[in-house]
Amino acid sequence: MSRHCTCCKREFEPTSGNQRWCRRKHCIAAHAAANRGKNAKRKAAYRAANSKRIAKYQAAYYAANRAAHRDRSAAYYAANRDKIAKRGAAYYAENRDRILKCQAAYHAANREKLLKWRAAYHAANRDKILKRQAAYRAAKRKRLKDLKTGKAGRTKR
Repeated sequence: MSRHCTCCKREFEPTSGNQRWCRRKHCIAAHAAANRGKNAKRKAAYRAANSKRIAKYQAAYYAANRAAHRDRSAAYYAANRDKIAKRGAAYYAENRDRILKCQAAYHAANREKLLKWRAAYHAANRDKILKRQAAYRAAKRKRLKDLKTGKAGRTKR
């Protein structure tokens, strides 16, 4: 006696009386769909009972494979730079108000810590900052001088 698979409609010979799918993957998919809630509860209970062991295992895994993850991530970003930038810009455009609100709340809540970080950065990079500011001011002085003399980016005809 042959049957037709309910997923792919192929004809097959059932190995038992209630077999409705032709292949193992169809059976697995159907079983997972039928028992989705039960499987989720079982996984959650397992994770709760073994959370320390799982965290320890994950930490060891990431430590052992850090270089491979870094290389794979760098290759992905290099290959998909435009797509990633476009997705980031779209997200920011869509959620601009919410992002600004969250940033303002964070800055208000962590004002002291941010001021300390900024002061520490300026203290550690004082020479570099002063050099950059001097270069910026020199360029700005040149632009202002060119504006006064009429040589600012235009050629006279």
